[in-house]
Order: sequence, then C-alpha cells, then structure tokens
Amino acid sequence: MALWDESATGTKCSNCGGNIFFDESFQKMSCKSCGSFFDPYSLELAYQLKVADKEKASEDDSRVEYSCDSCGATVITDDTTVATVCAFCGSPAIAKRRLVNEFRPDYIIPFKISKEDAKNRFKTWAKQYTKAPKNFSSDGSISKMQGVYIPFWLVDAECTIDYTEQYFDTTRRDLTLSKVPFDGAKAVPDKLMRAIEPYDYDDLVPYNDGYLHGFKAKRYDYSLVDMTEQVQNRINSYLEDIYKERTEGSGFNYRNENNSYISNISQTYALLPVWFFNYEYDGQKYQYVINGQTGEVQGFDVPYSKRYYGAEFSKRIFSVLLASIITLPMLGLLLWGAFKLLDFNRYTSIPTDIAMGTTFILLPGFIVVALIFYGVWKKLVFNNVQRVFKKPVYHVIDEEPEVYQYIDPSSIKKQ
Repeated sequence: MALWDESATGTKCSNCGGNIFFDESFQKMSCKSCGSFFDPYSLELAYQLKVADKEKASEDDSRVEYSCDSCGATVITDDTTVATVCAFCGSPAIAKRRLVNEFRPDYIIPFKISKEDAKNRFKTWAKQYTKAPKNFSSDGSISKMQGVYIPFWLVDAECTIDYTEQYFDTTRRDLTLSKVPFDGAKAVPDKLMRAIEPYDYDDLVPYNDGYLHGFKAKRYDYSLVDMTEQVQNRINSYLEDIYKERTEGSGFNYRNENNSYISNISQTYALLPVWFFNYEYDGQKYQYVINGQTGEVQGFDVPYSKRYYGAEFSKRIFSVLLASIITLPMLGLLLWGAFKLLDFNRYTSIPTDIAMGTTFILLPGFIVVALIFYGVWKKLVFNNVQRVFKKPVYHVIDEEPEVYQYIDPSSIKKQ
C-alpha cells in the first residue's frame, strides 16, 4: 500500500485514510487518527512517481494468472504456457484464473540465456562446492528450473554531491544515477536480486506479450511509491560512497558532513529475466537465481552433504575445546589480577590513601584488558559454540554492484 494518497483534501494516511500533518515535535508527518508517522522527504519524492497497472484487464485479454496458495506469489503468462509448481517456493499448490488487472510494463529485456544454458552455468558454478550433496546439481534437480520475468522499477535520479571544504568555498557536482533497479516482487529477496546485477540495458525493448511465450512474468507487489524510503536509502548510500571517495585522501580538509541530495526522480517499469531453482535438502529450502541475460549465478547458501556433517561437527567441537584451553588461563589471570587490584592496600606497606589512589589509576588499564579478553573469548569460544549445532553450509552470496555501474557520465557537471 502506498504511503500517501493525494486528494483535494490533502495527503492521506495509507493505514487509516485520515489526513496527515507535519508534527514539529517529531519532525515527521503524522496521522492524528491512527498515530502513524511518515518521512516528509519520502513524501516529497513520491509525488514525482506513478503507479501502474491499476485498471481492470479487458475481457478479451488472453493472458492468464497463476497464484500460489503457499507463498502468495502471482505470475502471468500466455494461455499456452502451463505452470505446475511455484517458481519462488516450489509448492505445487497453484491456481489458474483469467487476468484480473491490466499488466502492461513499459519495457522488457528478453531472455538471452536458454534453460539448457542456465542449467550448464549452474553446474559449472556448483562444482566449486565440493562438499555439496550429490544431487545438488544433478539433471533431475535442475530440470525444475523456471524462467520468470521479475518486475523492476528502473529509477533515474538527478543528484547533487556537495563538497564543503573547511576553509574554502563550497563545490558541488550534479550527476544522474541512471536506471538503478528496484525489484517490486515480495516473493524474491532484494539482496538476491541485487547480487545478480547489473543488467545490460542496451537490450531493453518495448514490452510485447510475445516475449511471455514459454515463460512467466511476476506481477509487482510493491509500486515504487510503496518503496520510496527504500529508493531514498539506496541512492543516498550511493551518494555517500561518491562523497567519501571524492573527499578522503584528496589533500583538502572537508567538513565532516554530507549535504548531498536528490532533486528529481523518475521511473521506468520493466521486466528483467531470471531463472529460478529451488532445492530442498535435509528439511531446509534453498533458492538460487541465474541472471537470464548475463548468466550470473547467485544464492545465499549451499548445504553440505550429510556425509560431511560428522567431520564438520568434530572440527567445530575441537575449535571450541582449543579456544577454551587458550582462554581459560587468561580468565584465571584476569580474575587473579582483579582480586589483587581490589585488595592492593592489604598487600603493600604503602599508606592506604596512596594505595587507593594507585588502585584507581590502574583500574582503567584493567578494564581495557578485560574488554580485550572479552573480545578474544567471544570470537574464539562464544561464536564457535553457537556454530556447533548449526547445519554446515557454504555462504556464497555476492555484494551488490558499486554505484559506478549506474552513473551517467554525460550528466556530471561541476558548479
């Protein structure tokens, strides 16, 4: 649901429909009816955005929808393509119905990676995880891979980077971040989608139903209006990265503040191709994605085969025992030092007032040593104890692309 609703009576609350006003005590927009708060800057950016596909589908639209009873995901395809399991959770509990609301994205990047190519790329990627289950990348498992067009909002943001030197004039640079992608699908983790970025937007073409043949397309769950704060946070983090790179190590002394801001924002509604593979092992579900244009493979974790469980658990228990052997003498020494420090005046001929003063002088050093010991103990013992009985997995997901993937070079202007 959107954070706002423009009408003749003012801005409306998305939770209860009441009017919202600026609350000076909280410095936020507030709904006096239900007590909700909204960020004013997010509302300001939201007025520049639009909401798509709100009209009802026409009666003669031949496309159909499949809805999953398990995760709630809805996909759209032509009337000749059959869906038997959900691409997002693997559940067979899906229901078919005629298209309810209009579905008309602006653009689409057609699949360039075929299913056979996606399967081969996944097999190659999986080879590096030698302790994975035997059937992890078998033909029987990956044959369930499905191609789905995911709804993305491609955001163009006109921004200003503010360089304020401490002893010199302020310098600003204007630039545009072009086609920063935000997926509007609830069933797909954002971090997983960002890991298979970037896409090559040279392949963007106007949307046509013909591209759906043999594939499904996810209807968006979140409009960009709903995601305004997420958009703001990601773009602001990019501006912060640019600001730090421009100022740190430059030889100038900059104020420790970033006055960069977003001035204008626009959106493009596009479908981007993704191959999905759901794998279940030992009662745990794992989801993997392949960029349907570039072939990039990503997932959060890869499980260990059960035959490696014993060896992995033994290694973890050994690590805990070894860490305990290392830290227990340190703990004993620390406790002995604490006892000596507190009773310093009883074990010395120094006058009591001088002994007490010495105790207070030594106390900060003792606290520092205690904190160092705690850090060592937590890293060597506590963290390993937490890991002992967890199922072993490879943690494999990549980070999202750097901001320079989305800067339009022709837009950079120095003021």
